Amino acid sequence: MLARAQSLAGQFIFDVQTHFVRDDFDHKELLGLGEFASQHWNPKNEGGGRSLARPLKFQNYVKEIYYDSDTNLALLSGAPIR
Repeated sequence: MLARAQSLAGQFIFDVQTHFVRDDFDHKELLGLGEFASQHWNPKNEGGGRSLARPLKFQNYVKEIYYDSDTNLALLSGAPIR
């Protein structure tokens, strides 16, 4: 596995569809998906019982896309909502 990781280390990674939600986003039907999944599909779900609010917010978006991944460039996509 280490050899494969080393052979791919120099690749340019361009993520063409990324998203985050605003701090005032409060749609429970979306933010509750993690809890729903842990209750109905996989009780061992990592982070089960928690809202998806924090993982979907801008601060975590930057961390996941630019600090904790090999992404070089990302395109922020979204929907025109109020």
